[in-house]
Amino acid sequence: MRSRDDRFIGFLRGTDGLSVDASNPYEGGSETMIDGLIRYRGKIFNDVSWSIQLNIRNLLDKDDLLPSRTVDNGDPTIARYTFQVPRTFLLTNTFKF
Repeated sequence: MRSRDDRFIGFLRGTDGLSVDASNPYEGGSETMIDGLIRYRGKIFNDVSWSIQLNIRNLLDKDDLLPSRTVDNGDPTIARYTFQVPRTFLLTNTFKF
């Protein structure tokens, strides 16, 4: 499992409309991703071992948009979103001798 806490993406403006209110940051939200793997190991010959492993990232295929930047106009308007990486498979085959 991988997780990331709220990310800082900007500040709200102060009451004068010119300065920023550093005590009031705008955060872009957190995310939690679940990964998984399956592995098998065995011997082929006396001195050769073999393993195969399947890694799956983003097992649940979450596709939420995450806010990553605000517009500098004094209110928390989102200017940019970030896509999450889609489900990814990685198959590894290893021989050791």
